This record gives sequence, C-alpha cells and structure tokens, in this order.
Amino acid sequence: MTMMTILPVAAAKGEKPFPNVKFKVFSKFVEDNFSSTITLSTVLMILFTVTENVDLLNLHFRQRSGEGSGENSTAATGWIRCLGHALNVRLQETGSHMLKRSDLQSDASEEKFSIAIGLKVDSMARMLGLCPLNKDEKFRHKLKPVSYKAIEPLHLICPGAATCQTHSCKGRALYQWSRQRDIPLVHLIKDFTAFDDVPVLSGHCKECKTKYYADHERAPMDDGQQHERVYLNSARYVKIGHNLWVDHSFTSAVLSAMYNFHGSAAAYADFWNDAMNNSFKETANVTRCQIWQAFMQESICLVASSSNIDLTMQDGLAIDEVARESFYILGQNGMIKEADQHACDECTHKYRRSADIVTTIDESATVGMEEVAPQSNNNSEQRTEGVEVANPQINQGTVKMVVMDGIVIGHSYCAYDNCTADLQNARGGVYCNLHENLYGGLCHAADCSIVKVQGTQACEQHQNLWRRHLTYHRKQTLGGYRRAIRRPDDTLPWVPQVAHTTTTQPHDEEEGSGQRRKDQFTPPRFYCVETICAPCGVVIAWAKFAKSESPTNIMQFLARVYPTQQSRPSFVCIDKACLILRKCT
Repeated sequence: MTMMTILPVAAAKGEKPFPNVKFKVFSKFVEDNFSSTITLSTVLMILFTVTENVDLLNLHFRQRSGEGSGENSTAATGWIRCLGHALNVRLQETGSHMLKRSDLQSDASEEKFSIAIGLKVDSMARMLGLCPLNKDEKFRHKLKPVSYKAIEPLHLICPGAATCQTHSCKGRALYQWSRQRDIPLVHLIKDFTAFDDVPVLSGHCKECKTKYYADHERAPMDDGQQHERVYLNSARYVKIGHNLWVDHSFTSAVLSAMYNFHGSAAAYADFWNDAMNNSFKETANVTRCQIWQAFMQESICLVASSSNIDLTMQDGLAIDEVARESFYILGQNGMIKEADQHACDECTHKYRRSADIVTTIDESATVGMEEVAPQSNNNSEQRTEGVEVANPQINQGTVKMVVMDGIVIGHSYCAYDNCTADLQNARGGVYCNLHENLYGGLCHAADCSIVKVQGTQACEQHQNLWRRHLTYHRKQTLGGYRRAIRRPDDTLPWVPQVAHTTTTQPHDEEEGSGQRRKDQFTPPRFYCVETICAPCGVVIAWAKFAKSESPTNIMQFLARVYPTQQSRPSFVCIDKACLILRKCT
C-alpha cells in the first residue's frame, strides 16, 4: 500500500522546499531511533515540529558549532532542551511513546527525558537536511522556512451523501454524473487558503433521477418539466460564484463582519482582496456579488438549521428571489423562533408587591395637603389586583417585560396604491413585477391612464409635472442638492423650508384609507421597522410599517406575536403608551 509520494516543487520566495528524502531512509531512521510501538501520528507530529521550528534549529546549531571565542560546543543546548521538554509534555498528554527501551533509565529525571528527546530531534533534523553546519561542524548559513506546498493534499468537491436520500430508492448507490472531460475545475477557499483547479464532482441516482451536489440536491418535480432544489444545511462547501467555492469558515467571517462591523458586501470584498493580496493568488479575489452570495447562503443555513428544515424551492432562482422565498418559508412572519419565550435574569424577575428602594417624602412638602393616605393604599391594592388578573405571569410569581420601538428606514416599495411589494428595479423603478407589467407603460401621474412619452414617465398632458419632478429631484439642481443633504425632518432656522410634492403621513396618526399620492414618479419608502425586544437586547419579533407607526399597526403587531393571553408579557414598554391605551378604550 502506497502512502504518499513527496515530489520536489519550487517553493515560494524566501522558503526552502520540503525535505526530499527517500521514504526508505526515513523509515530506517524511525526504526533505529524510535520505539517499535510508536504510531504514525506521533511520527508525523515530530516531523512537522522539526520543519516548523527552523528558527530554533538555527539557534541550536549555531550554539553547537562553538565557533566564537569563549563559546562552548555542546550537543544538548538550552534551545534543543526546551524543544525536547515541549515534546515530552505533548507525548505525556497523548499517551504516546517515542524512545526505545535502551534510551530509558529507571532513575531518569524529567530533565534527562527532555535531553534524550531533544537529541533525537537533532538527529532527525540532520537526516532531513535541516542542519546549517558543514562537515567541519561550522555554521554555514541560516535556514529558511520550510514550504509545505509539496505535501498539500488534493481537494475534491463532491456530494456529502453516500446513498440516495429519497424514500422510494431506499439507500441506492450514487453514480458519478459528469464525464471526465466535463468535470469543472474551480477555485476553492478553505481555511482562508486559496486552492486552484479543484474538481467539482456530482452524483445521480439512476432510479429517481435525483442529482446530488456538494451544497444542494436537484430533484424533478411531479410535472417532469421543472426541478426543485434542496439546500443542504450539512454542506461542507458553498458555491458563491461561477467558479468559486468556499467553506463555512469564510461565510461565517462574512456574516460576522457585516453584523459586528456593519460592513457592506463591497467593503468586505475590498478588505479580503487587500488583506490577502500577499498571501493568496490573484484568482482568489472576490467580488461584491460573491460576498453577498456568501452572506445569504450562511444566513439561510443558520436559520434553516435552527428550524431543522432543509430549504426547498424551485431550481434556477436568482439570489434575490432565493432571499425572498427563504423569508416566506423561514421568516415566521417576522417572529424569531430562537427568541420565543426568551427568559433570563435581566428581563424576567420574581414578582414583588413592594419596591426594593423606598423613596422618602419631605414632610414640609406635605403641609396643607389632605390626608388621603388610606384611600391611596386602597387604590393601590385595587390596581395591583387588576394587574394580576390581566397578567397571568404575575400570578405565577414572575414578571416579564418587552420593549417596543420603531427604527426609521428608507427601504422603497411599490408605488401602486396599497401595495408594499419589492421593486422590480431598485434603480429608477417605481413598481413591483406585477404592477410594472400592468402599468409600467402608462403615465405615472395620478388618475391618468394614457401611454407615457418615450424617455419620460408622463404623457403629453402631464409633461409639466414630469419636468417639475426632474427639477426638484436632480442632483445638479439647487432643489435636488438640498434634498440630498437634508433630512426630511430638519427644521433648523438656517435651512430653507422646501414644500414637498408628496403628502407626508404623520407618524402617530392612522393611515387614511382614501389618501392617494399625487403622482407615482418616485416609489414611497417604508416608514419604520417596528421591533419587540427583551430588556437584555434579544430581538423577539419585527415588522415593517409602510406609512406610520400608528396605534392600530402596533396593536395588530402585538396581537400577531402574542395571540393568547398566556403568551403575553407582563408589561410592554413603548414611548407612545398613552395613544395605545386611548385606542384600547
């Protein structure tokens, strides 16, 4: 049985090629110097310890040469003793042995064991050609770092399943799908190291015609014309480009950078290409789209894994459609499953009838006031009893609170009335896919169904509205410049107040059902993202409010998240509680 063949290859600049010794010589050295019970893992550990610590070998052999005046030549230098001691500790941890019986003494101390192991390492370094001394034991030159290019393993990307996973096939064997000449060669980033010309293999089941890839499965649907794709949560590698695959270490780093550093896909792509320019080949450069693909794939995998679901959808969808379909399947309508019934010491406490800290009242401040203390106590008792009835958790001895707040965002949506679908074209478009097909060729002015003039968004009758819109929104104009640098709610004295052409919805008022935009030249924007969080910061649920943060929207959101009285928290902390209570009454 052949183990491996070590071939001499050109090392990188400033590196020494991996030792090119015959296996027969290496085997003979192991038999003569090490115990007969030594394992392969121990031998390889010692071998790579020697090749990895060439700086220590330089110090050891230079001291051993004793060339300088007053220098003493010794085989057991302090450098090799330290290396022998580290190996001895490692061997004791793993329960391995490397010394022969003739090297062991019954009264040997820990220091003698370290010296004996260090001398074995000295002999191995000489055998491997990692000795900078000449025949006269004089120091010649400093050793360079050893390159591991010659012993890098071959990487192949292939399906992780060994048998067909469909119920009808009952574990049938999978056959290699592509012909040898058609197997694609791609770039692979594994453990933040780039590898070129990595073959990508795929398999198929002859019975059910299901194809198996490294990151997904592709099965025919019932009609036989279309296929469905199953994204595998257990995949080792993920395809993020036409010829680029990465492991989960890479995708996890992308996800962490975007969440922790608030970096964009373009920023992370620049960081990767700049930081790894000296270490990786040019072929390992990534683009913004590939980073976004990695972010989406890792996010889907994490959510699907926590829900124990292998995401299944139609094959051939673009990444934006994959993100949309994934939210419909895994989004739980804005409720985060991992945070359901969250409880910790910071956001859940035992119920107490009295406060821990009692504030003292200055007696002089109560002079002339009526004696209402007994009545206040009775009212307090009544209010407490009412809270207990309305909050079942208090009856159970616990008090739980959540915090609601809205975060204003600028995400655009379809300009058609009462439609909040995503835009078909986020750069200049105003409608979603459906309404773009129905009304995209018509005039965008209100209550007009005439075909628009080519190159504009209005008909002949409403060209004045279109020109006014361009004047206000173009960045080259003064009005467009003001719009670009101002926030909509800026009311500073030195900022000119420009009349908006669209109707602004007050953020606390109810949405008017009969309200209509004057024109549809620009898409509207969502007012805010409403979140429900625990006091410790865990996000429980979220929802988009299109036009306003009205009490009706808030109450509907709470009813959707907490459908039963038992699931509701004891208290809801929100900055517009008075408006909501007024709406409830």
